[in-house]
Amino acid sequence: GGQGATPPTITLDDLVRVLHQSLAWLPPAGDNGHRLEYIYQQDPTGGFLLEEEVVFDSSWLRERLQPALAVWTGRAAPQPCASNERYKCNYCDFKSQCKVYKPSHPDSNPATVAE
Repeated sequence: GGQGATPPTITLDDLVRVLHQSLAWLPPAGDNGHRLEYIYQQDPTGGFLLEEEVVFDSSWLRERLQPALAVWTGRAAPQPCASNERYKCNYCDFKSQCKVYKPSHPDSNPATVAE
């Protein structure tokens, strides 16, 4: 594209499809668990930060994903975030309809969110 070209729009559906395709390439999550390495990619020496073993728990994952999927697919209404996560109001598409977000004026920021 030329200068000033508009980047393609990526929808949540696109993102979920790519994630699903990417997960298909992973080895099966067995009882042995998986080793995760946290690496700081900007470090030219490798940037190793931490390593941990995790065991896949499908019930735990399903329990946490179902509420999010319900909101993402429109089957459930979005819920206000916790008071210590109110910075997320800056990025929320629903803040104009939110009962928790109470701006004192149109340019206000989430520091004015009602407790």
